[in-house]
Amino acid sequence: MTEAKKDTVPVFVLKRLGSQAPEFDMPVDIQKLDGTPARLTLRCKALKKTEWAGIKDARQREAIEATLKADETTEERKPVQTSKKSGGKGKDAERAETPQVVDRAEMRAAVLKTLAESGFSAAVDKALEADTTIVMKFAIGWELEDEFSAANITALDNEFAGSMEAILNAYDRAIFRGQVGNSKP
Repeated sequence: MTEAKKDTVPVFVLKRLGSQAPEFDMPVDIQKLDGTPARLTLRCKALKKTEWAGIKDARQREAIEATLKADETTEERKPVQTSKKSGGKGKDAERAETPQVVDRAEMRAAVLKTLAESGFSAAVDKALEADTTIVMKFAIGWELEDEFSAANITALDNEFAGSMEAILNAYDRAIFRGQVGNSKP
């Protein structure tokens, strides 16, 4: 045994399971738009790996289900197309052969509705909401003067882009690797 190992004394001796602290402080490094690094410390629940993995799986399921639901809605909106080789019989054949008159006001309303529901702004809002929901599963406070709330977690990422990703990555490192603080991925 080397001298260095002989003189090392653990700060805490683990004697039994179940002695993990229920909460911990987690520093998160974020960056301001001018490139200035900043640090935020969150107070977090110490979830077990299996609990955190279950939460992440549930979020993934929700995202997949939302995508499948959007695909189903898109499929429902597609017009029925028939081949002119069918002899031109039936309503679908008549509709395919008859020029359709498009009401410009209806088309405009439909396009604006689609943009509101599926445009970039709507996608960003949905992503912020999903990220905020998952952060609120483990984060219970912070050192900011602003009240800790879901609305303010959303506002944080809205103002400091990438902060939500930094928070989620820091929590992953803490729970899955036991790394809290300046540890790099």
